[in-house]
Amino acid sequence: MLKPALLTAAIAALTACTHASENTDRPQASTSIDQPRHTKPEEEIDLFTLAIETGRWNVIIDNARNGAREAPPNDRDEPLTLRSDRSLKAGVLELIMLRNELCATGLATGSDCTLPEVPAWAFEPPTADTDPQTLQQRSEWLGAALGDLTSIGCAAGVAATGDERYCAVE
Repeated sequence: MLKPALLTAAIAALTACTHASENTDRPQASTSIDQPRHTKPEEEIDLFTLAIETGRWNVIIDNARNGAREAPPNDRDEPLTLRSDRSLKAGVLELIMLRNELCATGLATGSDCTLPEVPAWAFEPPTADTDPQTLQQRSEWLGAALGDLTSIGCAAGVAATGDERYCAVE
């Protein structure tokens, strides 16, 4: 059974997908998620329990994403602008996850652990309506934002496997 705080956060996260942000210049945080849990100041938080509770979010999100992938395919052809827009927005999320993994393990340190400010478009739902010039500019932003993070991650892969082509894409 979910605790009330977890249930509230889950509901807020699910409903956040259905409401468009009024201000697209900066991502807007939901106040219901940002509200602190009603924990008495003298109550000590059990770190093991906290680690389990916070880890559940990843499992819930993974399960929901797997469920979305199981949905019947859309029979219409996907516009290339939608495909590009979705790829760019996923790329920004992957960049953040790569940075978090590299910095948590100590493979990246210092300025490599600081990303540029993530633009508001990365938080918007994918659309087919974005023009190709804008998509190109966003792709250039993502390439620049990668900095040395991909090189660091690829070097770790080469060192672990001995495969010099570990990160080859072609």
